[in-house]
Formats: sequence, C-alpha cells, structure tokens
Amino acid sequence: MSNSLKALADLKLLVRQMETELGISDYSHLNRSLLMAVTDLHENNGRAATSDLIDHPLLSEFSRPSIFRALKALEMSGDIKKVGLVRGFYAPA
Repeated sequence: MSNSLKALADLKLLVRQMETELGISDYSHLNRSLLMAVTDLHENNGRAATSDLIDHPLLSEFSRPSIFRALKALEMSGDIKKVGLVRGFYAPA
C-alpha cells in the first residue's frame, strides 16, 4: 500500500504542476474539473454536450445547478465557447 500511496502522491504533484503551468491552479475544483471534462468530451466527440457533461465521471460530485453556473463562468472568462447551431454544446476556447 505504501508504494501505491507514493505513486498517487507523485501523480497529484504532477497534476498540480500541470495546472500551474496551464494557469488554472487558482480555479475552483469545479471549474478545473469542468474544463477538463469539456476538453475530454470535445477530443472524443468533437463537442461537449451539457447532458454528457452532467454525466461525466469528473463531475459526478457536483450538482446540476453548480455545473451550469460553472459553465457560464468559464464561458464568460473565455476558457470555453459555445459551438454549433443548437444550444448546449461547448468546446475549449
């Protein structure tokens, strides 16, 4: 178990360093998770639909209203953008 915990600690330190390099280390846990989920879905599907975001494993601990507030905040800050002609689809900016 000690080796597993050390590996987990190393991964968390690596993630923290990457967040700092990307300039998102000061974002809330929700905003960081949402930005990663949008990027993940966009890379896999070409877009991130709100219905898919709500069901994304990175966002399972957050309420639906919180996700929608964070979507708005990330859109207003220019981190994500709406895409397509139908509402509810996002992509990283």
